[in-house]
Amino acid sequence: GLGIPGGMAAGILVGLWMVRRQHMNQGEAIAAIVPTLPLAQAIGRLGNWFNQELFGGPTDLPWGLEIDEAHRPAQYLDVETFHPTFLYEAVWNLLLCGLLLLLDRRRRLLDVPTLVTDPRRVSRPGSLMAVYVLGYGLGRLWIEAVRIDPASLILGVRINIWMSLVLIAGSAAYLVWLRRRAPGPRRPVLPT
Repeated sequence: GLGIPGGMAAGILVGLWMVRRQHMNQGEAIAAIVPTLPLAQAIGRLGNWFNQELFGGPTDLPWGLEIDEAHRPAQYLDVETFHPTFLYEAVWNLLLCGLLLLLDRRRRLLDVPTLVTDPRRVSRPGSLMAVYVLGYGLGRLWIEAVRIDPASLILGVRINIWMSLVLIAGSAAYLVWLRRRAPGPRRPVLPT
């Protein structure tokens, strides 16, 4: 379902409200929180393992997950091991967390005025969040394609695949827009 995205959206809105109420810098507060989002999601996905839910199709891969017969879909009662899609998503989110931490570290280093030689390299407000949303959307896109649990469909496609496509398109468009807004390289003024 839309549980994680809805919870994340509500958490972000409440967080922004608190930041505004405390008169904090919204951009810096968001940048500080963004890397924790995929980490929290990765931890949350462990609940799917304990509940034996949200797994993928049958597999004979060595890391296939054994699902109790009581939790298997009726059409797969004779199959024992399934893709652990929640594990795939947890690993994806941990990798995304690492990427965000690296990008944030690079951003902080580049924000030091003596190191900035190209103004286009300085991070823009929301760029780290856009990278997170893009990465989350890409991960959910392929994971949703492997899952077999019942889901709402639009035009025969899982709603979370549509949601992922919207997240990918929106965040990619925002990153392109930020890049185009960045000032161009400064040309040296030559003496005449």
